[in-house]
Amino acid sequence: RGLDPAHFDVHVTCFANPGGTEGTFVEAAQRHGLHVSTIPWGRRKPLFKAARALAGLIREYRVDIVHAHGWYADFVCAIAARLVPIKTITTAYVWFDYDWKRNLIQTIDQYVIRGFDQITAHCEHTRLATVARGIPAARVKTLISGFATRRAELSREERQTQRQARGVHDTHVVLANVARLYPEKAHDMLL
Repeated sequence: RGLDPAHFDVHVTCFANPGGTEGTFVEAAQRHGLHVSTIPWGRRKPLFKAARALAGLIREYRVDIVHAHGWYADFVCAIAARLVPIKTITTAYVWFDYDWKRNLIQTIDQYVIRGFDQITAHCEHTRLATVARGIPAARVKTLISGFATRRAELSREERQTQRQARGVHDTHVVLANVARLYPEKAHDMLL
């Protein structure tokens, strides 16, 4: 919403997951006026099929820059960039000691992203960790994701009414944490 449509023509592409789990995201993005395409995806991770589909969209919409988010998106974008000349950006979110399978994928990704034109990190810690994995510091920028929000202003009475409606006692602490339930989110540290 913050991009000037006179200067940017934004197209969003996401994986078409089994069961259509991307549907809610696609509908929300379209309600906000974004054009959304999907590329094939599934349990077998069809990297080349997805990359060919992405390359087709790049050609169709005459895309100048592709910004990939996530390991599999990095892999697909890197392959597509070999099929059609394109500037590429990726965002590193977290480097973590996962289970063996995700560690392997993460290790492959640290080599794949070296071919990207620009790498952004969502925080300074991730930028430093990306550089520590052999990416030249000049190619990694900290880019804090965010958007303008409005703080919910509740009167003391409304706040108390809301708490009571949910069975929350005045002395209870309420914590809302919106995140995936994965180890790298460190819910144990939060609690």
